[in-house]
Amino acid sequence: MAKRRRDITVIGMGAVTTLPSGQQGAVFTPDGTKVLVLSAMPSPDQLSLLQVQQTGLIADTGQRVNLLSDLDRVFFGVDVIAVTPDGAKAYIGNGGTGAVFPGVTVVDLTTTPPVVRGVIPMPTPVAITFPQTGR
Repeated sequence: MAKRRRDITVIGMGAVTTLPSGQQGAVFTPDGTKVLVLSAMPSPDQLSLLQVQQTGLIADTGQRVNLLSDLDRVFFGVDVIAVTPDGAKAYIGNGGTGAVFPGVTVVDLTTTPPVVRGVIPMPTPVAITFPQTGR
């Protein structure tokens, strides 16, 4: 199978200063229009929704989802957040010793604002990914 290459052009740099502290990870939705950012420092942990504008710059929508976790230890550099290939749901790992509900929180992204739909119980998840369909 041939590897796909995605070229990236940097059009600007800046910071989204309105996010909660302690960002653990970020993921783009498959269509590239949104960015989900997991923050592990508020209590409880939060998922923030950002919008990718047509110019390519990212803006904070102000939408936050309180998650079912309150992490006191996190795995920096580990992908504990993933979006389904259809962009309808996000799966966020509730790891560490402070997880209220150990497992994976399921967030519905089809609503405004997004809402938690439940937890898949399991011991500390350390990575979440979905296979690409190749389409």
